[in-house]
Amino acid sequence: MASTRHNHVKFLTPPARFSTACGVFCALVTALLFSLLSLSCKEKRETSPWEGKEPVQVEKTKRTKLKPELADTPTTFMAYNLRNYLTTRRQNKQRPKPEKEVNAIISNIAKVKPDILGICEIGTEADLAELQNKLNQAGCDFQHTYLVGGSDEIRRQAILSRYPITRHPSPTDTYTLNGEQLTVRRGILDATIQTPAGDIRFLGVHFKSKMTNREYDQALIRINEAYILRRRADEILQKKNAKLIAYGDFNDTKTSATMRIVKDYHNYPMTLTPVDLRASDGSRWTHHWKIHDLYSRIDFVLVSRGMYPHVQKKESYLLDLDKNDPASDHRPLIIQFK
Repeated sequence: MASTRHNHVKFLTPPARFSTACGVFCALVTALLFSLLSLSCKEKRETSPWEGKEPVQVEKTKRTKLKPELADTPTTFMAYNLRNYLTTRRQNKQRPKPEKEVNAIISNIAKVKPDILGICEIGTEADLAELQNKLNQAGCDFQHTYLVGGSDEIRRQAILSRYPITRHPSPTDTYTLNGEQLTVRRGILDATIQTPAGDIRFLGVHFKSKMTNREYDQALIRINEAYILRRRADEILQKKNAKLIAYGDFNDTKTSATMRIVKDYHNYPMTLTPVDLRASDGSRWTHHWKIHDLYSRIDFVLVSRGMYPHVQKKESYLLDLDKNDPASDHRPLIIQFK
């Protein structure tokens, strides 16, 4: 596993240690001269934390001044795997998601009426537009959307918001398995949303499932996808007290190698902390794998150090749903922040 990280995430090389006192003296003099030069020019030198990596380019969006009455309004965010809200093979024919399942999804979301909705397993732009229209009719006013995909041409991710969205390009990093260059199959959604609590950066994921892959080790795929997500998070968190939310279907449990990479507890203060979410009965499972009758917590909302104090923990929870809810095999995650 160590060799995997070495191949796919390039860290800055630590400064070389000088072996003689002369070397130490020269280094100190050089550093002092450089510091004085920087102060005299009154410039702040900015460098990327990733060697040879250009800073993330931002798609400029016209900022809209929020209404004064919204300044102290709590913001509700929901993360939800919709289970194939798209056209796929069902009963030996290509069919869209059944109406009964779609109606259940709309009902579940309308119970919460989130201000921001992060989803995975959505299909095309047309599927997203249909969902947006149905939600608007149900009283969820999502004026802004962003759809992101990867090499998977069927399943994508999207974020819907009542507040303006600034879109950022998804990471294009690759990794190698069995001699083949691969990318994050469903992409990584990267967006900034202008909320009453300030600008919040969102990173949405849908990592490789635990379904067996004949060509590649499914666990290694998730590990490599986790490194790519972590790399983008580290770029964002170079800004002190950055408000970052990473969310989605990670397809792995809390103490797995995948989640240890994402959280990176040894990288303080850039650690991402999972928000502890429970349903009213105290249960924490977010996914029911029916064929194995397995209940797992594989969906997470993680927050940065700068975001954590804004989370209203008592108002954050898992939506109460029956294990046989027709909408999806996942339960929605809801957090409120202010």
